[in-house]
Amino acid sequence: MLGQTPSAQPAPPPSAAQQAEPVSNGMQPGDSHARIVRLSEAEGRLVLDRGTGKPEATMQNMPIVERARLATGDGFAEVEFEDGSTLRLPPESQVDFPRLILRHSGAKATTVKLVKGTVYINLQRTKDNDFLVETGNTVMTVTPSTHMRLETANGKATLTVFEGDVEMRSGSASTSVGKKHSVSFDPIAPPETVEVAKKVQKTPYDEWDKRSLEFHDHYMNAKGYSSSPYAYGISDLNYYGGFINAGGCGTMWRPYFTSIDWDPYGNGVWAWYRGAGYSWVSPYPWGWLPYHLGSWAFCPGVGWGWQPGASWYGLANYNPGIVSHPIPSNPSQPGRGIIRGGIPLRPPGPVHATGAPHNTLVIANRSPMIFSHMDRVDNFVFRKDSAGLGVPRGDLGNLHTISNHVERNGSVNRQVYTQLMGGFHANGSPVHTSVPVMIHSGAPYSAGGGPGAWPAQAAAFQGRTGNLSGGGYTGPAQNSSAAFQGGAAAGASAGGFHGGGMPAGNGGFHGGGGNSGNSSAGGHK
Repeated sequence: MLGQTPSAQPAPPPSAAQQAEPVSNGMQPGDSHARIVRLSEAEGRLVLDRGTGKPEATMQNMPIVERARLATGDGFAEVEFEDGSTLRLPPESQVDFPRLILRHSGAKATTVKLVKGTVYINLQRTKDNDFLVETGNTVMTVTPSTHMRLETANGKATLTVFEGDVEMRSGSASTSVGKKHSVSFDPIAPPETVEVAKKVQKTPYDEWDKRSLEFHDHYMNAKGYSSSPYAYGISDLNYYGGFINAGGCGTMWRPYFTSIDWDPYGNGVWAWYRGAGYSWVSPYPWGWLPYHLGSWAFCPGVGWGWQPGASWYGLANYNPGIVSHPIPSNPSQPGRGIIRGGIPLRPPGPVHATGAPHNTLVIANRSPMIFSHMDRVDNFVFRKDSAGLGVPRGDLGNLHTISNHVERNGSVNRQVYTQLMGGFHANGSPVHTSVPVMIHSGAPYSAGGGPGAWPAQAAAFQGRTGNLSGGGYTGPAQNSSAAFQGGAAAGASAGGFHGGGMPAGNGGFHGGGGNSGNSSAGGHK
């Protein structure tokens, strides 16, 4: 039911003793746990435990580290690895990341555990890396250039290989599953032998997976980053913006749908990671690489732009690079209000004592958020200074051309169509959600708030409008107050991860919530 806590919940967090116990993971001399991967797409309601033992709502571009756990309720998720490989989760699914190792040779070792639901994995750009997938007591070695799907339902698991090869170890048996073959098995107590079938059974989410792969294939051209080991996020960078010649400022990348007033650090979240402290997370769909590599520069008469560089900040992106051009306090009027040092490049990070802080997600808004969005079922509105926020990737044609019209007119309407996609829970019952394939509806207009403040009726990081799950990054849908991730439209049941819901209920993942008219109900706690 809309507004309820997702049924796909991370497993109970490890105990203190388990957290203190070192994980073997096949470590070799010179190896490290320095890797981070990227939550490259987040649609609907998701839950992420960032290795802290604390499941929380999440958003696109959130770093994923070793021991993280990611679950989808009615949402969809994509994880992008450093080499451009991807992992996708449809609704009602969960994966754990027990191993993310950087070998001393530069190769990467990854283990992904499917706890429930379905996972799609595409390693078609992988070279010399070690990638394992586990479910129950079954371990699968995924070779480079492989595209596969693994499903679990009713105590059974089904492995389907679209391209490449997978070596599956079930008990004492070892089975090779090749291209366009599948195998079903018991992941907990597998037989000594399994039978490989020469067939590929289609599922409702195969088209979504295919479209995502086509997007990356089309926009992955990374001429300027081919030698960088941290070139993930290139597809979104190429789709949502482009490089310009900014005169005396040199060449810089700028997102589409921005003016000179746009501030790259005007909105975001500080996310706390064990051993690293707070890391800045950008809400923009392209907002991974420019906040972890290179530097931002303000160019008079142009605005903010990003310039690639050799500096990689990883999780420690709290001190990003900046080119020392004069920065006006009012960018749209560069001749007025110049202050020494200019405006701060980003909001200051939270300060906390040693140990895990009480608030591991801290919102930092110093300007109202602007969304491009669907204002009715067949019309999409592109808005200036949205910087691509709310724009679905790969579905709306040439954004450069549209951006030029937005720059002149302030906004542009574009007629679109949607195609709904269904699915099923692990128990075989239909998923009660309506997820557009062609258009992922953006969030509604900002409902208020201002610099450094989350609006009073805080809605979702990523929600949908109308009579779907409602909510939005900074404003509720209809009269519902929604919450950190998800929420409900007016007239539907309440919900969200950290409160909100209907006016009469305050709930969701951390308590409360319920139908309109109930003072409180349900919730995870």
